[in-house]
Amino acid sequence: MTGNSVVALSWEGSVGATGYNVKRSNSSSGPFSTIASVNTTNFTDQAVTNCSLYYYVASALNSAGESPNSSSATGAPQSVPAAPSNMTATPDHNPTLELGSAVDLAWQNNAGTCSEGNVIERSTDGVNFQTLATYPPNQNTGTDGSLNSGTRYYYRVRAQSNGGESGPSNVASVVAPYVLKSSYRSGSVMID
Repeated sequence: MTGNSVVALSWEGSVGATGYNVKRSNSSSGPFSTIASVNTTNFTDQAVTNCSLYYYVASALNSAGESPNSSSATGAPQSVPAAPSNMTATPDHNPTLELGSAVDLAWQNNAGTCSEGNVIERSTDGVNFQTLATYPPNQNTGTDGSLNSGTRYYYRVRAQSNGGESGPSNVASVVAPYVLKSSYRSGSVMID
């Protein structure tokens, strides 16, 4: 499990083991260096840098010596990302839009490389927000459709990572537009 500047490790114990060496590398192929010797089947590595990828193995110890290394496990500690900013919400007047009344959303990502996604939240009173959608970290626009025309909606966005969730961005509000439906009927034209 990873979090803000930590990687928590656990493994199944070996019969007859009196302790374990925990080893770490920045490469999946090693070399692995011992970072701790423990007599439990878990260890929390706090000497890590956020947004970096680490590889871990463990070996068992007893009076006869040390076992071969276990298979490797990865850990990528992440900090709580910075909150997005510049949230905007504008009516979408695209006449070909299939979503009905819709709003276009845009925001600025400030989370850096640790971000795993952006969570859009929506409210109709500006106080009680609920999760609307999650977008990948490299996306900073979206559309909310099938809205009630004439209703005011409020939007904000948060960044997420394994280290936690950021605070919210600024709140943007907009009235969902009325959709003008054009009618078209094919057929013959009669001229008098």
